[in-house]
This record gives sequence, structure tokens and C-alpha cells, in this order.
Amino acid sequence: MFCKRLLQLFVSAMFVFVSVSLSYAVDRYDLIKGYRVNGMGGAFTAVADDENAFFYNPAGITQRDGYLLQIISIDAQIQDMNFFTKRFKDISNFDNLPLDEQLDLLKQSPSISLSLPNLSFLTAPIAVGNNYLSFGAGIFASGEASFKFDLSATRMYVDFNISGTGFFAVPVAYQITDLSAIDLPGKLSIGANFKYIERIKASAYFDSDEWDNMSSKYFYGTGFGADLGLLYTFTKELNFGLQVKDVWGTKIKYDSSSASSTGTTDYSNYEETIKPMLNFGVSYVPERIFNIETNNRLTLAADIRDFAGSDNEPDGEFYKKLHVGAEYRFSPFALRLGLNSGNIAFGLGIETNGFQLAYAYFGQDSQYSSETAWVNQFTLAFKVGHQTGRLFGKDIAAKKALEAANKPAEEVNQKPAEATAPTSEHSQEEKK
Repeated sequence: MFCKRLLQLFVSAMFVFVSVSLSYAVDRYDLIKGYRVNGMGGAFTAVADDENAFFYNPAGITQRDGYLLQIISIDAQIQDMNFFTKRFKDISNFDNLPLDEQLDLLKQSPSISLSLPNLSFLTAPIAVGNNYLSFGAGIFASGEASFKFDLSATRMYVDFNISGTGFFAVPVAYQITDLSAIDLPGKLSIGANFKYIERIKASAYFDSDEWDNMSSKYFYGTGFGADLGLLYTFTKELNFGLQVKDVWGTKIKYDSSSASSTGTTDYSNYEETIKPMLNFGVSYVPERIFNIETNNRLTLAADIRDFAGSDNEPDGEFYKKLHVGAEYRFSPFALRLGLNSGNIAFGLGIETNGFQLAYAYFGQDSQYSSETAWVNQFTLAFKVGHQTGRLFGKDIAAKKALEAANKPAEEVNQKPAEATAPTSEHSQEEKK
């Protein structure tokens, strides 16, 4: 009865969310995106079995077979690397460049971001009767510096922007292992993520020839928000995920100041709202491909992000909401491919249970132009329990062998009334 009421409450919240989200037309901040997500084209709502669940689906943390402790993750992203290696010196020499090179430089929107320490912890599922409870906590931070160029009648100006986001979050999830009360197979996980956000934004606008002729602005804001998540495990191979991001419309209240080279300073306050977003995903982990055992090394995933329509694309191109990806893990190596809103994405890594070194390359829409921005991402991380999410490779093979060895003995000792009783993967793990 409790499980049925819990599901009814969540479904009611979905209808309320959809009606509210359609009326929003406000700002959003970017997620702190991990290398697995970006390498898979952003398709992670129904995968969500590691620290990325903080941002993509809190319900996904119930999938873990053990705890996860991320001690530190140092993540660097460079957008339009060609600018930093070849074009940076052209800013101060703009007037002497050929016209085609001037026009090309004006299209550039380079940026560099750095994210650390990204400390997080997720528990192993804790038995609560026949169901399971999971929770965690995380501290994440990211800073970005970006350039945009403007051409006046006489010279070029540089718009330089710096932003930083601090993020403290506590996800909680509950997995219901028996859905017979609502006549459904599989398992259902319901999760929530409670978060506190700090944001710093600063900008400077200056003459590329006279670097001291400039004006600047500074903003500092804080806010509280929450996300909801749903993960339906239809079979061991097939997941369906749903995330309600910023369910109430997270408000960030800013104090701001502005100054110019003339010495004038103004102060003001304003409020920014991170609008709700409804995301749907599906993931599939095939046991066999062409009759070849995969040992769960392959994951296929697809997302539709913001499918309720709160962020209508100005050009009406629905494909920009689509994210498709695949991951193949052959420990200690990992290979990822995907499409991020129609742009190619791929990634690779050397990943053990304590150390991870990874790279991702992906395209995304530029903040300042219609051009696609191409991003190189480099990550060095130390995570204990990295490979205790969805088991794969030798771990899943050993688990299957143990289950096969124990199955005859269990069937002999089983009472007839117990023959149809559902058994969760977590309880099977405990019997081991």
C-alpha cells in the first residue's frame, strides 16, 4: 500500500510539473558534466550509476552494488582549442589581418573551464525490508573563462567573461523490488536530489588596442533547489529513466556591482530562475550480441532532454533535444561514442577501481554564435568503488557463476508458496 501511494504521489507531481514548466521562460545554468556523460553524447538519464547521478537522475544510485567515494576529480575543458594554439596572438594585431581572417576571428567563442575537487560519496544500497535505500552527498565546483569579440566602426572589442558554480547536493533514493501491487514486472526507484548553489559571474569589456580602457561587472548569488528522479528497471537489461530537474524553478538571488575605467561604481540586486526541465531516457545492456556473451560490457543509451517543451528551440529543430550514446568497457579500458544534439561525441579512458584517466571530445551549441563549439575534455580522478555500479566483465561473470551454482540448492529448499517470490539483485549479492 505504501509503495502504491508513493507511486501515485510521484505521478501527480509529474502532471503538476508539466503544466508549470510550459509557462516558464527564464534562465538556466549549465550542468557540471562528467567525462562519461560527454563521451556518450549526454545520454545518461537511464544510466546514472555513478557520481553523474547527482545531475542526471538521483534515482539511479540504487543500481550500485557497492559504495562510491570520489576523493578528487580534476576536469579541464577547452572549447575551440585552435584559438588558443594559433589565433590568440591575432587579437592585438586585428587591424593588420586579411579580411577573411578578421571575419573568422569574430566567429570564435573560445573558453576554458576547470572543475575540482568534486568530492562525493554514494552508499551501497541498504536493505529496508524487501526494498532498498540509497543516499549520498557531494561538493562540486566549476569555473569557466570565455571570450567574445565585437567589431565597432573603428576597432575590435573583447568581451571577457568568468563564471564559477559551487554545488552541494544530497541525493536520496528508494528502490521498490516488488511491483505486483500495481501489476508491473521489474523494479522501481524513486529519488530526490536536494541542492545548494553558489554562483559567481564577472565580465570585462575592453578595447583590444587599449587594454586599460574597460568596464566590468561582478555578480554573486545563492539559491536552493531540488530535482526528482524515477528509474524503472523493466528487466536486468532494460532501464527507463525520468528526471524532473529544478522542479520548483530554482531561484538564484544575486548581488551585483559594475565599474568602469572612469572610476564610477554602481550596485544592484536581481534574481535569476533556473527553469524546470523534464528529461526522459532509456538504456539497454545486452547480455548477448549475435550470440556472443557481452558480460554487460556494452551499454546503449538515448535521452530526450526537455521534452515537455519548456525550452523551445527557436528554429524548431527537435533533434537538438536528442542525445544518443554507447559505452564499451574492457577493464581497464573504456570506449564511448555518441551524438550530442546532432554533434559527434566520443571518449576513451583508462579506468580502474581507484584511478581514472579519461578524454572526451564533443560538439555543442555555442553560447555566443550559431557556430558549433568543439570541446576537448581531460579528466584525472581518484574514485574508490568506480566499478561497483552496474557490474560488468569478470565481476558479472563471477556473479552469474555463483548464482548458477546456488540455484539447484535453492530450488530444493524452497517452499511452494515461495516459488514465485521476487528476489532482488541486492539480496542475491548478500547471499554471496
